[in-house]
Amino acid sequence: MIRLKACWRRSKVVNGDARRNECTRMHRRFIKFFIFGIVSTISFVIYNNMLEKSTTDLILPKTKEWSDAWPRVNLINCSHREYMNTGLNSPEVIKNLPYPRTGLVSAPGSGNTWTRFLIEQATGLWTGSVFNDRGLYRGGLKGEIEECDKNTTVVIKAHCIKQDMRRNCSFERIILVVRDFRRASVSEFNRRSTNSHTKSVNDSLFKSDKWANYAKSSMPLILANINLGWIRNFIGNKNRLKSNKNPFTSPSNFWDKLLLVSYERMKRDPIKELKRIVKFLGLPVFRKQCLEENSNGEFRRKTAKSPRSIACLYSQPKAKRKMNQSIRSFLYKSIKLGSGNIIAEFERINMFNTKNEC
Repeated sequence: MIRLKACWRRSKVVNGDARRNECTRMHRRFIKFFIFGIVSTISFVIYNNMLEKSTTDLILPKTKEWSDAWPRVNLINCSHREYMNTGLNSPEVIKNLPYPRTGLVSAPGSGNTWTRFLIEQATGLWTGSVFNDRGLYRGGLKGEIEECDKNTTVVIKAHCIKQDMRRNCSFERIILVVRDFRRASVSEFNRRSTNSHTKSVNDSLFKSDKWANYAKSSMPLILANINLGWIRNFIGNKNRLKSNKNPFTSPSNFWDKLLLVSYERMKRDPIKELKRIVKFLGLPVFRKQCLEENSNGEFRRKTAKSPRSIACLYSQPKAKRKMNQSIRSFLYKSIKLGSGNIIAEFERINMFNTKNEC
């Protein structure tokens, strides 16, 4: 602009016509650039507004309240639960897909009840049981008292082999939750002593003869046999894992009728493990936000002993020997069955020197 003004001033005194023609061309170029700048600015503002609107719509989609197809569950209200084949999911309302009766099985003290809560959070569907535990029903697991042969719940809890058959609801497939035997034994001791799934005994009881006798009992062998019995009945002959393979990281469809789940892995990353469980179940729903909102529930003990404390509980030579023998036998038989390194997620509790540290 300054150069243009200077050009017109000089044209009045030097080379009049030629200078004026040059200034005219310069003036025209200036007008073109000015107009181009205004159009570019307007275009940029319009494009930026459109992009911002598009990005906002992408990041903040409208959340649906209900799933579109079977099973019909509430995707927003995390406390809402539905049955598998009644109410909103009854055959009269929606065509149910074939769904195998699925057992959620484990040895006692392995976190079965907590796993039920996580499955309900993730799917919005009730879980059942062969036990009809009124305490769990009053605590919020409303599928607890459903007859297990009615197929109204997404999974059915059981512990011992053939409990499903005695209840006339034979499982077609199972999810087996495996927990470190030392932790599972302590959890079962708490349950038996308090008659509660969530309460813990006073630490002084672990110094009593009651615990000493329990620690030396055959409980570790019972835990091993329960787990092995379920594996033996459902692993089939299709796939076998090598001895060094971790069965808890295998694909959810590795075995047709068996999914092995580690309590320790689920404790570290419940969302990742529940995705694996829901994929095995074949359900088209996964309420991730509900797991993020609450993955503890009311069915889990609030405090956990440190690995050193657990090692000290089994510092008695006979108790320690029985536990270690049961774990080694569990691993050996698991490898023979083709279920791999079944103790891959067990804690390294034996690393502590109980003579000096307890």
